[in-house]
Amino acid sequence: MIPLTATIDRAHLPYSVVRFCAVAGVAACLGLIVVMLTDASPAYLVLLLGAVGLAASAFWFRDLSSFLVVAMVATATITINKAVPMSPMAKYGAALVFTAHEVFFFPLVALWLFQRCFVARQSITAVPGQRWALIFVAYAVFSALISADVALGLASAAYYIKYYILFLLFADLFRRPEMIRLVLYAMWLGLALQCLMAFAQFTTRSPLSFQGAKVAASSATNLVFADAGGQHAFRPFGFLLHPNVFACYLVYMLLPMGLLLLACADRLTRPLFWVIAGLFLAGFGCLVVSLSRGGWIAFGVAMIIAIAIAMRRRLVSTRQVARLTLVAALGVALTLAAYPTVLLRLTKSDNRSTEVRLLMNDQAMLMISENPILGVGLGSYSDSTPLYIPKSFGNISEGFREQLEGAIVHNKFLLTLAEGGALGLLISVCLFTVMLRHGYRAIGFKDPLYATLALGVTASIIGQVVFYNFDHFMLEGRQVLLWSHFGMLSGLACLQREQVGT
Repeated sequence: MIPLTATIDRAHLPYSVVRFCAVAGVAACLGLIVVMLTDASPAYLVLLLGAVGLAASAFWFRDLSSFLVVAMVATATITINKAVPMSPMAKYGAALVFTAHEVFFFPLVALWLFQRCFVARQSITAVPGQRWALIFVAYAVFSALISADVALGLASAAYYIKYYILFLLFADLFRRPEMIRLVLYAMWLGLALQCLMAFAQFTTRSPLSFQGAKVAASSATNLVFADAGGQHAFRPFGFLLHPNVFACYLVYMLLPMGLLLLACADRLTRPLFWVIAGLFLAGFGCLVVSLSRGGWIAFGVAMIIAIAIAMRRRLVSTRQVARLTLVAALGVALTLAAYPTVLLRLTKSDNRSTEVRLLMNDQAMLMISENPILGVGLGSYSDSTPLYIPKSFGNISEGFREQLEGAIVHNKFLLTLAEGGALGLLISVCLFTVMLRHGYRAIGFKDPLYATLALGVTASIIGQVVFYNFDHFMLEGRQVLLWSHFGMLSGLACLQREQVGT
């Protein structure tokens, strides 16, 4: 099997880094001259320059599909979007939007299907977990059809159909070692872009919003600790919609990287080791300043479980874990000393955040008790909230109650129960169980790098299961990452079976 750290062949890289930079620079200068002659907004000027750079990059890639893979993965969580005209609207965003991710996703899928069906003349083979993924999508369509707003429900179900295709695509990509490396590099490129944006936001104490990107309300990004003398804290969110979404993304990225550094430091080339280490530290710093308690808990729980599995599989030694524990303790001490706002976030007033979540939980439980089997239908939670007013709402002011009108419960398990009923939750649990089981089996790679990667992807999904207790996980970048990771586990499971077969 090709090692993960092997150099990617020239078919997956520009001909020459120097020549590529020269061409991209000339293209950017020419593009700048063109856009300066227009009266477009600054946001569109930047996007146009980016498009020129992407065109130059595509020109210097020998393999168009490789370029589309890199671009699709790197922009998976860049929330520059445009609502589809006449799209049904939901309380928590447009039901159908076109993002930067889709610009590369749809051409890549078309090219992938063409190459599989007409060039290689190969059918799309079944992959581990595909059956339950298909059952999940089929139930989403059924739930949309019984929804109070069928148009909105079907628009939401369309997302799950796209995620299913994304799952199959990543499962196919992760059956080829050279594509695994390419996807990892693209993910790390995306992380670097997110960290740079978050650093700029944190230093300027500004969301740095731009046209096409939607940001959270000021109350979510600017915390005021009344019990600490009115101290303010700004929460960066990168190119994502909300600091909690940003934290969720970081949990996905950091767990595989941290495990690679812990278990495979001696197997990584020095440049690659320092790149991963630098990105990990930058990402971990962003996770800290995001002030997302759910993100902290999800990362910590998933990392502890992953380390326990790694010790059981002999991927790490007791000495390595002891060193990690010491480093973690020193890191916590330094973090609290350098950024005491972390302690305030854990101990001081949270702008009634906990109270709001408990009230929304009461409302969700009332909705579930009235619709226990099939729920209210996919996408109908927000429209159904006025019909379900729990007794606990009688203890709050009218103004506060109005703020909660149409709000989505911050718990994915309760949201799934409310919209999909017990049957929907059962199917979701089965899907996660099957995928985690395949992930656990994939850790049986003989090559420690592949085994650690499989463990890291599995830990990322475990982190999301934990995070489900603290947020509603709308149909956006987090779902793209979840189904991408499902595909990664499925592809690694196939690769591991082929290795055992040989």
